[in-house]
Amino acid sequence: MDQHQPQNQPVPPVAPVPPAPGQPVAGQSVVYAENPGQTLGIVGIILNFFGIGLGGIILGVMSRSKSKAVGASTTLGTISLVWGIIATVLTLLWVIFMIVMFVIAAVASDSSTSSSDYSSSSNYSSY
Repeated sequence: MDQHQPQNQPVPPVAPVPPAPGQPVAGQSVVYAENPGQTLGIVGIILNFFGIGLGGIILGVMSRSKSKAVGASTTLGTISLVWGIIATVLTLLWVIFMIVMFVIAAVASDSSTSSSDYSSSSNYSSY
């Protein structure tokens, strides 16, 4: 007698093994419960609120890249990034405006003191 199983016996079905949590199933994308870029986006918005636009830009970019990597929403990172860019541009324009105004005031102050010196000296010579 041969010790091999007969060829016509059915093979018992194998139960499918469920995937580990966080592992993608074939044809499906992974959905994370938490957005990893969310905290960075919120901190970037807070930095923008306190006038640190460059920090908002940096954290906005970091937030967007972390969120994109897992397919999550990039809204908070985008808000931080856009708000940071606007705040930085407005700050630079304000600094340029203040420098121009300072230079204009300095030039006007020099010309007014020099003309008043001439006029006051001419008044003394007439007495």
